[in-house]
Amino acid sequence: MPLKGALLAFTLHREPGLRPMADLDLLVQPDDELALHELLAGLGYRLMNGRKYSGVRHRTYERPTDRVASGDGTHVDNPRRVELHTRLIRTVWLDHGGAEMGAWVWSSSREGELLGRPAQLPSPEALVIDVAAHATGHSMRGAGTLLQWYDIAALAARAERLDTAFAGWSYPALALATRAFYDPAIATKVMALAEAVDRNMVHHVAGVPLDDRAGLNLLGVHSNDLSWFASRWRRWRPNPWIVRLAYPGAPLPLAYPAYVGGVGVRAARKAALAVLGGRR
Repeated sequence: MPLKGALLAFTLHREPGLRPMADLDLLVQPDDELALHELLAGLGYRLMNGRKYSGVRHRTYERPTDRVASGDGTHVDNPRRVELHTRLIRTVWLDHGGAEMGAWVWSSSREGELLGRPAQLPSPEALVIDVAAHATGHSMRGAGTLLQWYDIAALAARAERLDTAFAGWSYPALALATRAFYDPAIATKVMALAEAVDRNMVHHVAGVPLDDRAGLNLLGVHSNDLSWFASRWRRWRPNPWIVRLAYPGAPLPLAYPAYVGGVGVRAARKAALAVLGGRR
C-alpha cells in the first residue's frame, strides 16, 4: 500500500513534480514482506546496512548505482529510495513505545487503482490521519514544511470526519494546517478532534506562531549535512512539542526533566547494546 508522497504526488497534486519526496513509502503485511524484498531485489534495489527482518521500524532499499546529490532528501537530483514498512509507528523514542497505526490503516483500506494499475489504497480518513501524524513527528524535531500543511489541509477537506484513534499525534499538525490554510469546514472537523486531545497541547498549538516555533524548518537545515553531534542534538533537543508528545498531560516543569531522563536512558541502552554487540 503506497503512503504519503508515493500516493499524494499522483492523487492530490496536478502533477507529480509539485510533490517532492525523499523516498517512496510502502506498507506491506508481514507475511508478504519477503516476497516484496525479492521483488525489489529483482528491480536492482538492495537492503541498506544489511538490516534483517526483525525489530526495525522500516527497511530502506536503494540502488547500488544511485548517487546522492544533496543532504536535502527531496532534492530533484537525489535518487528515490524505497522504505518498506510492516509497522506504522509514531513515537518520540524512534525504537520503542508510541502508537502503532498499521493495523488500523489496513482495516479501512480498499482496492483501487494508481497510475492505471490495481493497488491497495488507504481510506481518505486513514490517509489524512497518517500524513498528519507523520508531520507532527517532523514538527517536534524542527523539520516541518508548509508543503506538509498544504497536503494535510487538502486531505482533511476530502475526509468525511477526522478519526480520534490517534488524536494525540494527528491533531497538532491538523490544527497548524488549519491555521495556515484556513477553511471553516476543516476547522469544524479539527475542533471536534480537539476534544480527544490533551488540553495543554491544544492550548500550545492554538497560540504558537506559524514559524520555526511551530516546527517549520525555515532555515533549510538538513540533518544529513550536520556533524554527528549536531544531528543528534537536532533530533533530541528538548522543546515543547517533543516534551508534550512524550508525556501528554504532564505539566511542563515535570515533563522536561522526565524527557531528559528518558533520552539518557535510551542513550545508555544503545551504548550497552553496542558494547554487547547488539545493533540497537
